Amino acid sequence: MTIIKLKGGLGNQLFQYAFGRFLSIKRDEDLILDKDIMTGKNDIYRQYGLGYFNINARAVDTFKIKEFKYPLGMISKLWRGIKSKIFKIYNIGWNPKILNSKGIYFDGYWQSYKYVDPIRNELLKELTLVNSIDDKFSSVLGDIKNSNSVSLHIRRGDYINDPKTSQIHNICDLDYYDRAVKQIVDRVGNPVFYIFSDDIDWVKENLKIDYPMVFVSDGTMKDYEELVIMSKCKNNIIANSSFSWWGAWLNKNNQKVVVAPSRWNNHHQEEYKYLLPESWIKI
Repeated sequence: MTIIKLKGGLGNQLFQYAFGRFLSIKRDEDLILDKDIMTGKNDIYRQYGLGYFNINARAVDTFKIKEFKYPLGMISKLWRGIKSKIFKIYNIGWNPKILNSKGIYFDGYWQSYKYVDPIRNELLKELTLVNSIDDKFSSVLGDIKNSNSVSLHIRRGDYINDPKTSQIHNICDLDYYDRAVKQIVDRVGNPVFYIFSDDIDWVKENLKIDYPMVFVSDGTMKDYEELVIMSKCKNNIIANSSFSWWGAWLNKNNQKVVVAPSRWNNHHQEEYKYLLPESWIKI
């Protein structure tokens, strides 16, 4: 049995699920998701988002799996606390040593293409929606299919408004997007840019590019809806956000051009060495 602790928003949860599937397939074990996203005292509460997808796992509440985390009761809890303070293992990126672990419960972010690329076929099947959005968004999906579509994601939200988060994460500025658009224009004929953001009003006022733009986000769409529509675009410009990372990775276009920021955040930069696939353009 492989148990994965979920935390963070949808993009983070997708990384954690993918890592869990990678391990469960390798170990030929069932996958359990600890879906109580009411995480540690330093984490922000997020809703469980994987239930909208055709995942191959069982999601349960924390209290039902404590026996696996703490088989020896308080002794196990004490040891886990001491170990975490000594080793300070964040489990952000690629860690090949974990592949031979005999552990049951895994708590981390696991953000690396090296976990997900080996099981791409499985994930492309499983990370589809239980309920299709084709009818609801048929117009924009049709336009995306019939154009040289490029998703462009601008992440603001907590990157701007939360002091702790803003210290960790770089904000991809307008210069980044100007350079990213140029990379696309050099490689894609007649591009049409489909804009996604959690601050779409700011984007409408500030993003200026000399190519057709369609503002997809409207403040009412569900996050999983935006992510899936993003993945339907033929090419992608992503922010330093796991959310748009998945929008690009789930893009099935074999000739896709993906542009990503080379610097992901202000901390643990070495941990993100294997985050971006080699074929993506880093700027």
